[in-house]
Amino acid sequence: MLVITSYPVTQVDGNAVESSYVLELAPGPHSLTVVYQTYQWNYRCQFEWEADADQRYEVVNSDNVHPLTLYRWVRINSLWAARYDPVNPISCEKRTTG
Repeated sequence: MLVITSYPVTQVDGNAVESSYVLELAPGPHSLTVVYQTYQWNYRCQFEWEADADQRYEVVNSDNVHPLTLYRWVRINSLWAARYDPVNPISCEKRTTG
């Protein structure tokens, strides 16, 4: 199972990790902390979800209610992919930048 993000992952299953943008995890329950930085704010968003085998997941800023959302990512063809099954963060801690 693969997780891809444009934002650094700082914790996996409660354990600190070096900032990573691609993770390979076993199927099952997982938690991630992802840091999303804007000009004015830093958000530390935590996700919890049950990861399925042979799936890809993606954490993106998709202009939803929350700063980041986790999706199951599926390739449609050589040019297109689709995002399914959105998972909202269980928390997003907002701090000022600087």
